[in-house]
Amino acid sequence: AETYHYELLHTGIESIVVQPGAYPATDIITKQLAPDLPAAAEKYGVYGGKIKGGVEALFTPTPKSPDAQEVADLLAAIIATPNGQRKQWYAIGIGAGQPAVEGINESTGQFSNGVQRALGIIEQA
Repeated sequence: AETYHYELLHTGIESIVVQPGAYPATDIITKQLAPDLPAAAEKYGVYGGKIKGGVEALFTPTPKSPDAQEVADLLAAIIATPNGQRKQWYAIGIGAGQPAVEGINESTGQFSNGVQRALGIIEQA
């Protein structure tokens, strides 16, 4: 979706990314792929365990998980947004991780725009 964003932007077609957190219908934790080499994964030690635990905390649905209707509402709002005014990334329902994800999205967008300006792909601001 991100590559399409840049490839198609000049055509008026916008490709965006919606980044949902844990919703009752979300099951990315139990469906994630196991490493082909468990011994290699073990080399990450405590650090790897912290990452895995953090991802599980953010993306395992619980009774307190938000209603998936908010994702549908976001999609409707994105569709209703005029061309050229949509963001490239929309994070939603990530809880405590939301500000971090939004910050990464903003930084990535600024970096990408800077590279595109330097290459002459988009006009200087």
